[in-house]
Amino acid sequence: MRSRLLNRMRVSLPILFMCCVFFVSTGTVQADIPLDEDEKWNLFGRVRLRFEQDNEQDSDRESRTRARIGNFVGLKYAPNDLWEFSVRGRLGDRRDARIVDMTYYIKEDYSYGRRGVFADQFFARYKREDTLVTIGRSQMPFWSNTEKLWDEDINPLGGHLVKRLNSGKNPVTMSVGSFHMPDGMEAFHSWMHAIQFSWAQTGNDWNWQVALSYFDRPGDSGARYLLHGDGERDYRFAVLSTRLSGQLLARPAYVGFDLFENLESYSEDDSSILTRTFREETSGYALAFNLGENKKRGDWRLRYVYARVEWFAAMPSYATTSFGWLDKSNVIVNDFRADYSLSDQWRVTGRISPARNIIGPRKSTRFRVDFSRSF
Repeated sequence: MRSRLLNRMRVSLPILFMCCVFFVSTGTVQADIPLDEDEKWNLFGRVRLRFEQDNEQDSDRESRTRARIGNFVGLKYAPNDLWEFSVRGRLGDRRDARIVDMTYYIKEDYSYGRRGVFADQFFARYKREDTLVTIGRSQMPFWSNTEKLWDEDINPLGGHLVKRLNSGKNPVTMSVGSFHMPDGMEAFHSWMHAIQFSWAQTGNDWNWQVALSYFDRPGDSGARYLLHGDGERDYRFAVLSTRLSGQLLARPAYVGFDLFENLESYSEDDSSILTRTFREETSGYALAFNLGENKKRGDWRLRYVYARVEWFAAMPSYATTSFGWLDKSNVIVNDFRADYSLSDQWRVTGRISPARNIIGPRKSTRFRVDFSRSF
């Protein structure tokens, strides 16, 4: 009786959460919902309806068709211009910190996942004109053109500092932090230390932005949900990101390039068969092109990303899940995306992402359509 009740709660609580977020979002037109006259307390969130199909080739897996919903809702408190406190809850899968969608229909005989509602962000933030300090669980502050190294939904626990180092019109910024990396949605495993220096040009028709980053994540035993031995394997990433941005066809545009290299030297006697076999597969890069933006009704955006990521050029447990069903490293992907703003809040997104293994015969193409609303 008790186990039956718990199973019902695991299903009913996400559905209740989903309905509450949808009800709140449809009753407002502004970005945040103020809860008091001074607007120190604010609600924020997003509701997203998704149709997704993965077509498999040269694989034992069958193709997969899913309908999904992804909601989050949060509360912000800003007592003054310097401090902000925030907490956010979202739908997700207990086994993977990157998954923000709950599957409510799946055509084939695949798992619906271990669904639930999770507090994926809770932090205190201090900000001045040239300084930002964050303590708690939040997004990492490091800039790049793509998510091929770190998915945007990874929210580690820790702290970071963002500091502007000069006073000229072309800012030089340092971002540094230590992060307890997630193992699924509720647990954490091993600490990562990271630093980034970035430079941004301003004032021209076309401007450059450059960032150099370093990430050091020693391995440790005991991981439960991390993929392919990621928990015990050491990683040391160096990343170079560049972007040229300006106006094209009277719309914002940019072309960007990310180059990343795992500097860790793996032994040919390593206890992991995967590590021994692919120990020299440590390089990756991504090229991104973007035209347009989505700020108001009628806006549109086109985006294309090409990426080639070798086995250990990224951590499969933390790299983006957006481009298909394959592993998130040992992959070559072409990602085509188009966004159109139906209103100031509602947006429709179409995406096609053919991908294939670098080593191995497997190929997969993901088709995705999203309807999303932010508030």
